[in-house]
Amino acid sequence: MCPRCGADPRHKSLPRALRIGALIAIALIALACSGWIAYRALTTDVLARGLGLIQPSRVPTQIIHVLYVVATPIPPSPTFAPIATITPTPRVSGTPSRRGTPTVSAPVIGFYSAPQLIAPLNALIFNSVAEQVALEWRAVAPSGLHENEWYAITVAYTGRDGKPATHTHWTRETRWTIPKEWHAEIASDARTVRWHVGVVRVEGIDPITSPNRAPISPNSAQRNFIWK
Repeated sequence: MCPRCGADPRHKSLPRALRIGALIAIALIALACSGWIAYRALTTDVLARGLGLIQPSRVPTQIIHVLYVVATPIPPSPTFAPIATITPTPRVSGTPSRRGTPTVSAPVIGFYSAPQLIAPLNALIFNSVAEQVALEWRAVAPSGLHENEWYAITVAYTGRDGKPATHTHWTRETRWTIPKEWHAEIASDARTVRWHVGVVRVEGIDPITSPNRAPISPNSAQRNFIWK
């Protein structure tokens, strides 16, 4: 009992209007929540997902590859040994050809590979002086030779006097035709002609009068042909 008024506080309750208003407010809140849930269920695929009618879409994954680039050190530039020099013989012909075999003072150390011969085929027979004898080989460099580099074509045979004879011709092309006049210089009983090609670097622009010549490739394989 209340010591002041003597009434039982438990018998007191909220006014009727307040209780009715509270119930109405609670009903409105529940109705709003239910309506919101129904709206979301109808406008989205949540209900279908819940019932298992729609499979969840897969989000594509992106794979990132990480590449590690490791730089290797640049190899040192090759060091070339001194180039052998050739001492020319003093005999010079009027055309770009030369008799005599050069004297090599040191072993040949080349910067190019040996030229590869193409034609004529080994042991090919030319039946007369009227046939053109053209010597051909592959270039040792795709861009051609440098300004002071030449192909040296060496042709050897037995002369009319029975002694060995040698001609050296200089060219920057990969083909050279033997002069028909040489046919008369070959011994009648030994018509075999031998030839090979090498690359030579000269001092200056004229290989005939140059004081210094240095081979910069091994000589090609030797081939023979018969010039009847």
